[in-house]
Amino acid sequence: MKNKRILPKKKNPLMLAAKALLLVLTAIYPMLMVILSGAGLVYNSTSYGAEITRTGVFLIASGLMMTAGAVLCMFK
Repeated sequence: MKNKRILPKKKNPLMLAAKALLLVLTAIYPMLMVILSGAGLVYNSTSYGAEITRTGVFLIASGLMMTAGAVLCMFK
């Protein structure tokens, strides 16, 4: 019995471009929205109080983790 060679599937360039765009936007969104929102809450902590300041710190931490996850997905 002959061994059959498994050929790799052809990759659609449009799908590759869409995936690249998705990964880049996934990396940018947490940096621009989540981290900066958290920084604004921490910056204005004197008028917001301790609970909102803690929320800002958690927003910054979660944004960093989401950005790190998106960057790690780029290197697959």
